[in-house]
Amino acid sequence: MTFSFRLQPLLNWKANLEELSRLRLTEKTRALKAEEKAIRELTDQRAFYARQEGDKTKKGVRVWEFLLYREFAEESFKTLERREDRRRLREEEMKKERESLIGLMKEKKILERLKEKKLRGFIDRMERLEQQGNDEIATQRYRPPLCSLREGGE
Repeated sequence: MTFSFRLQPLLNWKANLEELSRLRLTEKTRALKAEEKAIRELTDQRAFYARQEGDKTKKGVRVWEFLLYREFAEESFKTLERREDRRRLREEEMKKERESLIGLMKEKKILERLKEKKLRGFIDRMERLEQQGNDEIATQRYRPPLCSLREGGE
């Protein structure tokens, strides 16, 4: 007799869902880090050009050059705002995926505990049956033959 867990397909499915959720979370984490890196780079670039503009303004700058710096500052600020919005969106997605993963992990853990409980019950039952069989064999071995009982009793 072998142990069979009737909910094994469900447990396998939950394990697959958990693995997929982990992969999605990893991908979302990567995307968030890439977005944060792009924000840092853009912020550094804005700071660099702001310093350059300040230096050139002190020395005297041509109008077209000043307008070019201003246009860059405005456009890069809009880009920075869009990137910040995307970063916040990615953080929300990560939060939801993390909560989903935690839920899947809990469901899988419940099924694993149930499987362990059923397995322990199965093992206990098999041990009891084996012990009963051993007891029966021992009883058969050490039982005096029926004829010797009759002779001694008569």
